[in-house]
Amino acid sequence: MSYTSAHATPASPGNHRTAFGTLAVLLALAFGAAWMLLEDLATERHLAHVRQDVDQRLAALRDRVGAEIRGDLLALRGLVSVIHLHPDLDQAQFERAAQPLFDGTTNLRNIAGAPDMVIRLMTPLAGNEKAVGLDYRRTPSQASAAEWARLARGIVVAGPLDLVQGGQGLIARVPVYLPQPDGGERFWGLVSAVIDIDKLYDASGLRDPDLPIEVAIRGRDASGSAGPVFFGRSEVFDGPAAVQDIELPLGSWHMAAAPRGGWPSSAPDAGPLRLGLTLAALLVFGALAMAQRAARQSSRAHAHAQAAERQVTSLIENAPDAMLIIDDV
Repeated sequence: MSYTSAHATPASPGNHRTAFGTLAVLLALAFGAAWMLLEDLATERHLAHVRQDVDQRLAALRDRVGAEIRGDLLALRGLVSVIHLHPDLDQAQFERAAQPLFDGTTNLRNIAGAPDMVIRLMTPLAGNEKAVGLDYRRTPSQASAAEWARLARGIVVAGPLDLVQGGQGLIARVPVYLPQPDGGERFWGLVSAVIDIDKLYDASGLRDPDLPIEVAIRGRDASGSAGPVFFGRSEVFDGPAAVQDIELPLGSWHMAAAPRGGWPSSAPDAGPLRLGLTLAALLVFGALAMAQRAARQSSRAHAHAQAAERQVTSLIENAPDAMLIIDDV
């Protein structure tokens, strides 16, 4: 007598290991790709937020620096108006007219009046006596800038440059043209003012120790982006800096800013993101390991059942006398 099992043959343990191994590799690749994608998106979003913040802070600084310079130049224009009314004013009159400009609301250090390009008026006079009598046209270091202001017929801002009195400053030169009865104009001379650059930096907030951005400025002598750096580190311009222009009457300065400590390389929430992905991966691979273990156990149980069935079949087939018991119901 022969006995044939009707049970299906299960997959072998080797096949289970291959399938689970392939699935594990695919899941690892998927988690790796998701990790990189989500981290890149988070970093880009964070960088965009940081750049917007740097742009806004730099724009605020630009406006403050520009406002300080415009305030100083506006004060000089007021003095020019006095010269229009009194072109023959003397030293005492000049000092009285300029006195309100040193009330602490400006960054002016001293003001000189140069009728016919020769300095004859100065305030404050103390400490600046040596400048009185200087002829711009006969002073090589001053001649070209003075002539440029005369021809430009507008305010020319030079510097920052080292001052004889010490420190650094900007030189603002205002050409003065007096209207004539025939409708023409006569060149009276120049009004020159030294703007204290340190006061300008402090008043505009450029040196605020709590400023969260690092700022650099270039464009000495109002030469814009082509000029040399005179404030901050030149390296700020080398990276992906935020940039703004400070417009001057004739020319401009070019500003750049970056976060203190440099631009971030990753988002601040990268840690929680990585932890979340790691936990998700552990849960998935844990479930996969449990499923693989259950499959192995099922395969072993099925193998044991098959072995027992084969043993019974062998006993029946090899028995000398076989009996078939049928239970009538």
